[in-house]
Amino acid sequence: MNCCGGYLNHYGDYSSAQIAEGLNYTYGGWADGNSPSDIENSKLVVLFGNNPGETRMSGGGVTYYLEQARQKSNARMIIIDPRYTDTGAGREDEWIPIRPGTDAALVNGLAYVMITENLVDQAFLDKYCVGYDEKTLPASAPKNGHYKAYILGEGPDGVAKTPEWASANHWCSGRQNHQIGS
Repeated sequence: MNCCGGYLNHYGDYSSAQIAEGLNYTYGGWADGNSPSDIENSKLVVLFGNNPGETRMSGGGVTYYLEQARQKSNARMIIIDPRYTDTGAGREDEWIPIRPGTDAALVNGLAYVMITENLVDQAFLDKYCVGYDEKTLPASAPKNGHYKAYILGEGPDGVAKTPEWASANHWCSGRQNHQIGS
């Protein structure tokens, strides 16, 4: 198009330039996540800080396809977001109104349950992750400087990131903590 003149092009924009560059270091190239059609084969959909009703063409495409796929699979949908958004709008099975800035506590509590109940895919972690446990920790890293040690309270802070610990950070109500954390 530029050969004929009168054409302006750009690289990135204020909201995607950082994403495009960061994806190279995180995923090795562009990654778009799963398609809504994957929900057709799912039993559970968790939208964690993902609000396609307001961020993906104002609910035009992704929200419609999300709901169509859920109707085919009858998947349960949990939305974890401080705000009740257009993505839910009565379609969610559960809304967890996490408090802003406490998402790391929630994720750490979930990781604790996954680790202690042996729900992690150890083969995947061994093959693709650096620093998850002692086996994948670089030699230059401090002893017990891996993620698993941090979550289990074996790292420098000595605090296990249990669901009870996460609840003390007030990421959600005690009722929800009990349901999610156990």
